[in-house]
Amino acid sequence: MKVISRKQLPTQSHLGWKALIAYLALEHFNAPGWVWGVVGCIFALAFIGRIYYWCNEKETYINL
Repeated sequence: MKVISRKQLPTQSHLGWKALIAYLALEHFNAPGWVWGVVGCIFALAFIGRIYYWCNEKETYINL
């Protein structure tokens, strides 16, 4: 898969914000332990998937 070079894009870290919001929501609603485990597992799988995606992409430079 070809993607635009990271040097030509603004920085993004959406997973961190989503994790923070999920943590605050779970704290607010006093979620039981199993819910924490499920949410943590989802974020762990998303993080692993993102690393796999980053390792398998080919960057393309665009002349501006």
